[in-house]
Amino acid sequence: MSTLDLTKASKRSPWFLLLVLTLSACSANKAKNLAENGVTRFHEQLNAAQYNEIYSHATDAFQKSGTEPEITEFLSAVHRKLGNAKGAKQQSFFVNFGTAGTNVTLIYQTDFNNGPATEQFVWRVEDEALLVDYRIDSRVLITK
Repeated sequence: MSTLDLTKASKRSPWFLLLVLTLSACSANKAKNLAENGVTRFHEQLNAAQYNEIYSHATDAFQKSGTEPEITEFLSAVHRKLGNAKGAKQQSFFVNFGTAGTNVTLIYQTDFNNGPATEQFVWRVEDEALLVDYRIDSRVLITK
């Protein structure tokens, strides 16, 4: 490659890099929005005691973490002890683009009828968000 060709390539590189970063940011924002919609749906289903809907609309990885009766028992206990989710404020997020797909991790501080909790959701995002993992931390779960 001649010196002139190298100069042209280096001039194109910043524009190409900018294009790649812009497309990645758009994809990350779309994935994050889909995951946030998943959290809203999760809370609506939890409040309505639709635990089987949460289980059936999750990834195989989530379903392999426990049987449907086990997951239902867990979600039922969360709902019984904490009550309905009243409001949730996102604390942080992380979008991971991998060979197995896009995962979005969201951390929420959620107000329930009977007290606060910190929730962590991991979603697999394609055309929609599918639950991969759910974790919750609240003193109310221990004391009630």
